[in-house]
Amino acid sequence: MLLGNGFVTALILLVVVVGVQQLEAHVRRPVLTGSLAHLHPLVVLLAIAAGGTEAGVPGAIFAAPAVAAAAAALRVLADRRFRAADEAGPSQEEASSPTALARHLEQRSEDRDRHPARHDPPR
Repeated sequence: MLLGNGFVTALILLVVVVGVQQLEAHVRRPVLTGSLAHLHPLVVLLAIAAGGTEAGVPGAIFAAPAVAAAAAALRVLADRRFRAADEAGPSQEEASSPTALARHLEQRSEDRDRHPARHDPPR
């Protein structure tokens, strides 16, 4: 059927189909997966490549979700540590020294400006 239009037409169509598949696999999928999992697309691409190299097709399939789960777990642990440090308040040194206390409060304010979601009350 396709060869009825000529060999060159079939070859061009083959190149286009393979090109679109490669573009989808190496650009679109990592960008979408990365944005949904809050990961950089390069991290997703490297995870898929490493998973495919180490464990074949199943490794490539499960690599991005595994990295996303690990990143989410690290975010939760970091958030808990950040909240615990924030709730602990100033150290003894900071409480006794006005300049150290001022530095602590200024740092806390900057952290709240940079990461407002970390300081929102739990829902």
